[in-house]
Amino acid sequence: MQNFTYSSGRHNVRFGADINPVRDNVYSETFFSGRFSFGENVPLGALINSLAGDPNAAAALGQTLVQLGQASLVPNLAAPITSLQAYNLGLPTFYQQGFGDPNWIGATKRYNFFAQDTWRVHPRLTVNLGARYELEVNPPSVGADANNIAPRVGLAWNITGDARTVVRAGYGLFYSQNNLQIANIAETLSGDRIQQVFVPLSGAPGLINPITGQPLTSSDIYRRLRAQGVIGSRTIAREDLAQFGVTPNPNLPFAVIFGIVDDWRNPYSQQASLEIERGIGSFSISAAYNFNRGARIARTLDKNLRYGPRRPDDQPTFTFVNPLVFQYNVFEPTANSFYHAGILQVNKRFGRHWSMSAHYTFSKAMDEVTDFNSDFQPHDQLNARADRALSPFHQKHRFVASAVFESPLGNRLAAGWVLSPIVTATSGRPFNVLTGVDNLNDRHPNTHRPLRAGRNIGRGPDYYSFDMRLSRRFNLGRETRNLEFIAEGFNLFNHTNFRSINNTVGNIVVEQLPKPLVGVRGIPTDPLAFTSAFDARQFQFGLKLNY
Repeated sequence: MQNFTYSSGRHNVRFGADINPVRDNVYSETFFSGRFSFGENVPLGALINSLAGDPNAAAALGQTLVQLGQASLVPNLAAPITSLQAYNLGLPTFYQQGFGDPNWIGATKRYNFFAQDTWRVHPRLTVNLGARYELEVNPPSVGADANNIAPRVGLAWNITGDARTVVRAGYGLFYSQNNLQIANIAETLSGDRIQQVFVPLSGAPGLINPITGQPLTSSDIYRRLRAQGVIGSRTIAREDLAQFGVTPNPNLPFAVIFGIVDDWRNPYSQQASLEIERGIGSFSISAAYNFNRGARIARTLDKNLRYGPRRPDDQPTFTFVNPLVFQYNVFEPTANSFYHAGILQVNKRFGRHWSMSAHYTFSKAMDEVTDFNSDFQPHDQLNARADRALSPFHQKHRFVASAVFESPLGNRLAAGWVLSPIVTATSGRPFNVLTGVDNLNDRHPNTHRPLRAGRNIGRGPDYYSFDMRLSRRFNLGRETRNLEFIAEGFNLFNHTNFRSINNTVGNIVVEQLPKPLVGVRGIPTDPLAFTSAFDARQFQFGLKLNY
């Protein structure tokens, strides 16, 4: 990094450049350990038909129940068995595992140039004008975006001339660096380096189990390898799959493939702020507004989907561009985010043995995606904009107040003590509600919400905490040598602050969700039950030797 400064009259000009090469050596055994997923996907009637070896067994049982006066039990035949029941019966929804070369080397070169002029327009007005140019030369799958020019402007205005009332404002464009992880995933999981074996419970086209002569299912693999002692003792190897007639290669059906769009662009944000501050004695009071708009945020969308006929309730159905590809997840820079915040702040300089700071933030954060990981794909892959909602980082209210109190000189034992309390109170963050099943039949069960439910419609728990620190220094002969005693207490009122919620509620529709949609005390495996909490009251003591 090289910076240069030139001053002349009212101008102070800075400019510089930074060249930063980055190289990543990645060893990623994605899917190598293998996994079996158990979910609520097997109707009880289908299980009865399979066990009886008769496709009409469940229908016959339903008729028998009606004749016995138990017609209310008939709908249970169409309901799926639970995940735990599927596990006990050895009926995984799918088996997935990767084989191949886990090594990947990626490099990027970052070139950054900037120029900024601090211009003293008037003794009471200073303006900052500047611009940055940023260029990233990425791996071939990502390429380079050469249009990243970012202007910046800011000002500080001493309105009254006595430095007691000041207005500050600024606006800037800020480009984000690309993450080599995106290139790594897109290249490693393109199907060339790592070959994936994916076998659903319904069977994979073209794969016949030599043992049964029937289409190979995930249950065949799970039951046999468990009986052989493989599952639970070691990773499934290529040789273990040979008995099922499976040889890992790029042409196997139902692969999960990743890619990246051809016209990749760097994400960026537009940031603006306006603040007015007034000094009153040793106090300062300020009010501010902050704005942040993010654009071209990375996300993944399944490009192997297309719409089918809509359901009677107007919900979409999906078909596949290539039925033999399970998912084709493509990275693209198309998501957005928005943040607005009003901030009130009061500060007092240290004087007369005390100081304090308090601020309150009233804000709203919205976005369309939480992360570019495929676990955060939209409910409707073909209508990603419909996922715009409150962000999981949204926190409508936040209040923090802290102070420092020093005991005045006087009594030798009472003087020199420092007491530092801090109060934190925040409103709960939103959480997403998931079904845990593929209720849209698009092969993305981990991202599906109850039908007609919006994203992040749940309200997480509020947070309250009162902490305090007490300390005192005892001189050890010299002014610079002392022993400091420290006592700290956290969450002194022992308020229960829940941290996370079980957001998997099963295959229901939005009308069946409780109102208000909040966490509840209960067994952590129950829908909407709290699953963890922040620490209870804690104390810690220490001695610190300064010399």
